Amino acid sequence: MLSAVDVEELPELFAREIPGTMPGYDESQPELIGIAGRLPDDVEVMLRMSDGQTRTIGLGENAGEWRLDSAQADRAVFSAGGRQIILTLGPLP
Repeated sequence: MLSAVDVEELPELFAREIPGTMPGYDESQPELIGIAGRLPDDVEVMLRMSDGQTRTIGLGENAGEWRLDSAQADRAVFSAGGRQIILTLGPLP
């Protein structure tokens, strides 16, 4: 059975990690711009840092305060200071 959803709740239901738009967004969070390697263990992610620089890191490595915990084909999980974020890649053009 389907239930009604308030239209104002839709952005939260389908929210993605878009810098500056997510509730609780922290400007130190990187932006995920690519994922490469063999999943799940030999993977590297490409990030755009808050200062505009790009970085490539592997599992267990840090980019600023954020540590890469895991990655899948379209997302990466990071942790810092007891917080956890999941960054996703946007749709391809």
